[in-house]
Amino acid sequence: VGQFNPVTGRIQGSGAIEYADPTFEIALAIATGGMGNAAKGGVNVVYQGIDAAGVVRYVGITERAASVRFAEHLNAIGTGRELLRYEVIEGATDLSRTGARILEQTLINQYGLHKNGGLLLNKINSIAPKYWKLYDIK
Repeated sequence: VGQFNPVTGRIQGSGAIEYADPTFEIALAIATGGMGNAAKGGVNVVYQGIDAAGVVRYVGITERAASVRFAEHLNAIGTGRELLRYEVIEGATDLSRTGARILEQTLINQYGLHKNGGLLLNKINSIAPKYWKLYDIK
């Protein structure tokens, strides 16, 4: 199993890809809000929402102040997200957008989407499955 490196924003070890295809990174940057996110570099954090039993039920990323994003979840009445306690994952700060998405998708795969029988209230993947191999996402 690879380990997340917060400095590089990549999963490393066990055959993990330790470089990125620049074309794919540009496509990801455009898909996630334009080249502005790519140019900003490490401004993203990965966070989790934990239920009363201590179970992770949501994972997400934001480039804004985490407290602003957490407040949005707490105001999403009727989604289940309003019942969670949110916290930034230790070591998952100052990430590139791509690095944050790789970590988010790795966590989504670890916990599973609720619609597929998993634990998470997340509705969609962060990265399409056809790109998982490129970033050694399992």
